[in-house]
Amino acid sequence: MISFFTPLLASGAVFIQAQLKYGAQLSDYLHRWYERPLHQNTAYQDFADGKMLNPAAWEKMVETLRFGKVDGLGVFTDRLRDEWGLLERSSTPGSETKLLVFLRVNSEAEIRKSLEIVEHSLKFPNWCTLDGKRVFLLHPPFKSSHERAIAAAIEFRKHLLERYGDKFILMGHCPIFGKNDLREGALSPLAYRCAKETLRNYLRAMDGIMYKSSTDCIERRYVAEVFESTVGKVISEVFGEREFKGRKYLCLHFNGGHMNSYRWQYNNDANGTATLCDRYESALKLSPDLVLHGEWDEENENTHFRPTVSRGNTYMRIVRHFADRLAGRELTPAPGDDVSVPNLILSYRKALVAGEPVEVEVRNLPDGTFKGEKLKVSFEWQDMNGRTLRSYAAKTLDPEVQSAVRFVDKASSFLEHRVLVPRFRVEWSKGMREYSKGLYPAGIRALRNVDHVWVCHPLRDMPSDISGSMEIGECDADGVYVVKGDIVSSRPLRSIEVLDDMDTVYMHSDVPAVPSGHEQIRVCIVGFYSGKRAEEKKWISLKGNIRFRNVSGAVLKPAVAGRRRVGVDGDAWTFDGEYLNRFGITLWAHVPVDQMKDGAVDIDLPPHFKGTVRLAYLVKKEVVGFNSVDSCGLSVMRYLPPASIPRPLMSKKASFSFRWKPLEKASVLRLQAIDEDYRVWRGAARTVYRPTGSSIVFSVFDRDSGKTETVKADAGLVENVMCDIGSRTDSALRLGTGRMLSGMVGASVAFAQGFGMGPGNNDHPFRENFGYYSALPPGKRMPKTGWGSLSHQCVPGFAGFELQMRVKPAGFGEVQGLYGSGNCGLDVVIEKDGSVSATFARGRSFLREKGGINVVVRGPTLKDGEWNDVRVATDRRTAWVEVNGVRGNAVPYSDYFFNQRIGLFGATLGKANFFKGEISFLSVKPLAGMK
Repeated sequence: MISFFTPLLASGAVFIQAQLKYGAQLSDYLHRWYERPLHQNTAYQDFADGKMLNPAAWEKMVETLRFGKVDGLGVFTDRLRDEWGLLERSSTPGSETKLLVFLRVNSEAEIRKSLEIVEHSLKFPNWCTLDGKRVFLLHPPFKSSHERAIAAAIEFRKHLLERYGDKFILMGHCPIFGKNDLREGALSPLAYRCAKETLRNYLRAMDGIMYKSSTDCIERRYVAEVFESTVGKVISEVFGEREFKGRKYLCLHFNGGHMNSYRWQYNNDANGTATLCDRYESALKLSPDLVLHGEWDEENENTHFRPTVSRGNTYMRIVRHFADRLAGRELTPAPGDDVSVPNLILSYRKALVAGEPVEVEVRNLPDGTFKGEKLKVSFEWQDMNGRTLRSYAAKTLDPEVQSAVRFVDKASSFLEHRVLVPRFRVEWSKGMREYSKGLYPAGIRALRNVDHVWVCHPLRDMPSDISGSMEIGECDADGVYVVKGDIVSSRPLRSIEVLDDMDTVYMHSDVPAVPSGHEQIRVCIVGFYSGKRAEEKKWISLKGNIRFRNVSGAVLKPAVAGRRRVGVDGDAWTFDGEYLNRFGITLWAHVPVDQMKDGAVDIDLPPHFKGTVRLAYLVKKEVVGFNSVDSCGLSVMRYLPPASIPRPLMSKKASFSFRWKPLEKASVLRLQAIDEDYRVWRGAARTVYRPTGSSIVFSVFDRDSGKTETVKADAGLVENVMCDIGSRTDSALRLGTGRMLSGMVGASVAFAQGFGMGPGNNDHPFRENFGYYSALPPGKRMPKTGWGSLSHQCVPGFAGFELQMRVKPAGFGEVQGLYGSGNCGLDVVIEKDGSVSATFARGRSFLREKGGINVVVRGPTLKDGEWNDVRVATDRRTAWVEVNGVRGNAVPYSDYFFNQRIGLFGATLGKANFFKGEISFLSVKPLAGMK
């Protein structure tokens, strides 16, 4: 057993910050995010003891940390009664873990609380120590000034010295640079002097600093030269000054990328494994005392280090390699590794859209094997029938050098295909390995894509003893297919599952979670009640019930709302003051298929929701929505996929059959399995898409070249958006982009199927103007006025497009929103004089190029009180606005949208510039000609 309990941690210790709210290891997020943890195991619930941190899950986490040679966890521990179980778990024999603790010291109350934590910590031996002293990290207030942060540290140190003497090391987060200091990638002389003086002031007040690396990305990619010539230069020079040399400590905080699946923020690309590896190489040059990663379990933002299904054990392998180098240890293979296989990792994006590059990375991690060899790697893309689409010249890697090679192409050159199948080969003097079966089949899209995650394949974690097949049967009248498959393995399999793009639509179990012959019904209540001002309400209370009628044998599951349990009373959920906040409530029921014809759901939650949904109508429409005041929405959804992860299968073979409703007309199914050793195998892809024989030609801005080009795609692969709002009979919108992108009229997005929960609070139109505009009075179901939420990327980020709307204004005099997707996308508004203007984001400028960020295009004036046709368009060379067939001046625009968030019609994000009139139609399609 590895023990972390040494009196002095060597310089270069590695910690990973953990968010205890996720249980640190145990979670059951099957649909909410892009990802799910590789080690999820619902059988762990058998070991639950009432505390947040499941003991069996904790043991698995510690085992994984030790595989990566991680020294411990960075945590906030402000619960002295240890409801989490953190202190108990981290000091249990066999699962001991060092803790690097954050303290809040920004007020007198926080200082008192932190002193109690320090007192409590003295009872436990497993705190991070340097030079025999316990280390604490000081967490600053949000947007804190330097003066406040420094003063708080001085005040807290004073209390510690008075109580305990000089027994602790305090390291505070030090934002050395201003917001725009590194905008151009180089420091001005003034910014350079100010940064050094800021760092000196922090070091005089503290024993060291924690620097969080977040300002060193250009075009979403980490640039080592920028970090080392700015951040590294300032830190090394100041730490080398006589006043501080040998007296202060350095902690570097960094992750391997950031992409938030709540808000679709894609700020910091993982870039395969390059972001993490390149940051580590930069860190090595500074020789930090501590490296802190964020975070262990944040799959939501894709900053996680915990092994996941898409990434496998990749990050733990990388951390293991660099932890040895930081500590000056010999590089050795990981336990259980097959050293006859090179220690390579193959990575590429799971899904790509025209305008982006197709990048394949092959990373070598030296571990003392294959010395004196040269590794020759080659790669090709194939179609689903095994025909080679593109092959690339072989490249060479030195197995004794940490490095990577890449194979790069344009996504737009593959638009005739929905799926790209990888084929990879590595050769050396004494052997060869080839991989195709078992690798993830990548997806190609024409217009829009919200999945920016990379899939990683460590070759030493690739199973070679699994085979399986899957076929899609005929479609019934409701658009449902029967999918059948078989799978065989020489080892027991933990799970067998089928994905529709990134959503899990089937998980095999010997004991199905859904009773045989039942449909799943999901009732999702959404609302965002977290205003900034004290007088604003933060939640609403629900009283009443949601009841199934003319249904026998329905199985309802209890749920939690606002930390209170929503009870089940026979065929109804009962609410007695349980509250709805910005996280929403999800209710699950199983209803026999043969009772869908006559059954119904009666909703009686006055004054917010009242109405009935016939289940036969639900089968036809998939989702029915209601909306209330203050951006509160309720959706009733038919749901075929599993609601949660079943217990581990642990079987060597299985045959399966399930009913499947495609997310979109070109949906792709992927079969995958996870074996007893958590090795992931992928099977061949299957799709219902068939080429139409017609092509659509449209323009695309190419990200890397910075130029606009004309491309062609099969018409069946181009998903247009159309909302005939005037004919809606409920408030849920089923767009042409598929059910996973359905939105609500007058309420927040509630996905009918898929991983998402809707927008984060910062994306919400009431964020700054809570309660300013109630879309509809309670109970009204078919709005022609008000606002509605659409999918992310309804307007393509790279392709030329036209947005068309039919609107009827009800007066001018103030700015009114017609469409909005955030300040990094497209906003269309009515100006005070009644003219229409559109703001196009310039992504390359946003990502630190010189020049303005936005291009504003103005168009003609609307007719008040009459129906008007509005058209906003760009061919990615120019942009223009038309009103009633009259075109305004075209403005040069050749760029792409950086971050598009939730799309809104009748409003814009954040500022709540609501439209005072009626909207009957909205569509988005590429600027195209049929051939």
